[in-house]
Amino acid sequence: MKQDKDAHTEVISAEELENKLPEGFKPPENSKVYRFRDGLGLINHEGKWGFINENGRGFAKYDDAWPFSEGMALVKLNGKYGFVDRSGREVVAPYYDEAKPYSEGLALVRLGRKFGYINALGKVVVPFEEV
Repeated sequence: MKQDKDAHTEVISAEELENKLPEGFKPPENSKVYRFRDGLGLINHEGKWGFINENGRGFAKYDDAWPFSEGMALVKLNGKYGFVDRSGREVVAPYYDEAKPYSEGLALVRLGRKFGYINALGKVVVPFEEV
């Protein structure tokens, strides 16, 4: 499954970042902040991905991360995929071999050669089948 990388190419300018974040706030050195969507921006700090809000609070601990979809963001850690909510809580810990962002309340996930769908709580709602 190919992931959408458009969000990883939309680095925002220093001026735009200044207008988004509290006065005097600067992201840590060696960080890039990407386009904000729904009040959160992707951040890459020294090779780790995460999110930053408009108050300048955030985290960057994942090997990769994608924009939020239906209140959840797809993240990758140690080769496994999971989902975090807008507060940064891991709703679905990185466990799956591949995953797609949520759409219509479900996310497509893969374990080994089997695919299934999980709901926003991480519960399997369409059983895994080999494709």
